[in-house]
Amino acid sequence: KNSQNLTVSGRVSQPEASVTVNGSFARVDGEGKFSVVIRLNEGDNDVLVKAVGRAGNAAEKTVKVRLTL
Repeated sequence: KNSQNLTVSGRVSQPEASVTVNGSFARVDGEGKFSVVIRLNEGDNDVLVKAVGRAGNAAEKTVKVRLTL
């Protein structure tokens, strides 16, 4: 087994924003908190979090995560 699940969570300033993590939609609650489980492969992984507000404004952040088994 050379992969593992990772829970990515955070908070956006606009609870109505649409949030994806590596293309998977994350549910955003009324306080703007989100959480989603993604799959990491062994080695280096890029985790891209993207939020798009109701007006279409987008923000994104990429974090590198290394999985060592």
